[in-house]
This record gives sequence, C-alpha cells and structure tokens, in this order.
Amino acid sequence: MKKSSVLPVILIALGILLFGAPNSIAYLEYADAGFGGCDNCHGAFQDNRSYISLSDAADWGADLMDVHNIMVNSDCDTCHEGTTNFPVFMNHSNGGVGFDPISCIGCHGRAEDRGTAQDCVDPGSPNAPCRDGAGLRQHHYNSSPDFAGAICLSCHDDTDPANFTPVSEDVKPPYYTPDPDPNHPDKPVDPCNPNGKEDFAGTARGLDNDGDLVYDSADCNISTTSPGDCNSDGTVDAGDISALVLEIFDGDGNLPADAPGGTFPGDPLGSDANEDGVVDAGDISCTVLLIFNGPGACE
Repeated sequence: MKKSSVLPVILIALGILLFGAPNSIAYLEYADAGFGGCDNCHGAFQDNRSYISLSDAADWGADLMDVHNIMVNSDCDTCHEGTTNFPVFMNHSNGGVGFDPISCIGCHGRAEDRGTAQDCVDPGSPNAPCRDGAGLRQHHYNSSPDFAGAICLSCHDDTDPANFTPVSEDVKPPYYTPDPDPNHPDKPVDPCNPNGKEDFAGTARGLDNDGDLVYDSADCNISTTSPGDCNSDGTVDAGDISALVLEIFDGDGNLPADAPGGTFPGDPLGSDANEDGVVDAGDISCTVLLIFNGPGACE
C-alpha cells in the first residue's frame, strides 16, 4: 500500500480514538463506562453521600437511589432492564407494575413531545420512544447553555427552545398515571404540584417539566384560591357546594389540574377541597366541614 493511501486511514483511526464513534457521547444511560452519562454532573445514583440538588441546592438527606425507590415503592423493573442492575437506560426498562417499559422518561419526559425513531440519537436503535425528554433537555439548556445545554444540543436539536416547543408544564409524564395508583401510592401525580407530591426529601419544588425554569403551579396558572373555593369567589360557602356538583359532572375528568375545562370552569385548587388529588364526592363533604368549621376542618 502506498503511503498516500495509508495516511487517511491513520487519521480516521485517530479521530475515532480521540473523539469516539458517531453518537458515542449520547446520554443513552444514566451512567456508563465511557463519556456519556448523567452521573458526570449528578454523581452515582447509588451513593453513600446525601444528594445535593443542582436545581435549588437542597440536601435530600439520602442518595438518588433511596429517594427514587420511595417514589416507585421499590418496583425495580420501573427503571431496570433484564436481570442486572447496570446499566440503566434513559428510555427502556422491564417496566414496573402498570408502567410502560420506558425507564427514566416515564417521569422526566412527556409522551406528547414524542417523535419517531428518526428523532433518536441512534436512528438504528429499536429502543424508542424518542424526544420524550425535550423538556428536561431544555431545562439543562436554559440553566447552563454553554455547558450542560451544549452537551445535550450536540445530539438533540430539540434542546434549543428555538427548535422545538415542549408541551406545557401541566401535561403529565406517563408514569404520573394512573391516579390513584395502588401499586405506587407515593409517586407524583400532578406536574403542577399543588399538593407538593413532586417534592421529595429536602427539596421545596418539583420538576421543571417543560424546561422553562418556571416551576409547578407558577407555570400552570393554578389559582392560589383556598381548598373548597371551587367557584374561586374568595369565600368557601354554599355556592361552592353547587359549583362542586357542576364540576364533578362537567365532563373534564376528576383531576384538579383539569378542573378549568369541561362545561364548568372549576378552580384547580379550590375544587380539591380535601386535597387528595381527585375531585369527587369526598370534596363535597369536606366543603361542608370547611363552611362550618373553617380551614383545616377535613385534613
């Protein structure tokens, strides 16, 4: 072989060694033996040290594994695939009881952002869904465009808000349903977080589901009306009982975040008088107690 034909081969080989094969830096797993992994910034998932949130500097008092175990009630198949614990993939797993086999994006993504296999970092991979985590990537981009955002953007065009608009904060990640969930009673159920179920350990706010750095009810237009004030007139009285009856049967389901829809625009917080995450007959009974006994009467 002539030297002129050897040089390009050497350069290509060096390029692969130095920079990796195409897509090699994609964060397909939480942690791996190569470059790509969330652990680069967030640390080992199973760590003897207490996790310190990079979002609000809150001390969780436990590591990531312990806290996530509480969320899914130790249903290991929710995140793990096969019979081994490593690696944990971003978008495929065995699937927990009643959960799709989609691992991390079950809570950190939304199906409504979902694209096709062509949107994946590795288009040849059969392990869809893809693009579900657009909101999470945009959170990293908006928080740190030159570092974390640049890493995500190197593979995912939807990282830049100019290229893609995720669905709004109030849209549920897949694992937030069903609600209630007898198999995972401690999981979050409402991305608007009116009752704080997205707040675990030492944190005081939930996920930034759509990535715009505005959190929870502040990004959902949820009223700060008090529980029981279904008609949001500033007073809990007999009018709220009538409003609750209309809200329960107005065709928009029984989730507080959906209360403004349907044929009667109930207040999301006010409609869930007993704050159990469901708008139903129990809230009528609670509202009666609130009318006669004041705030906290049906805790």
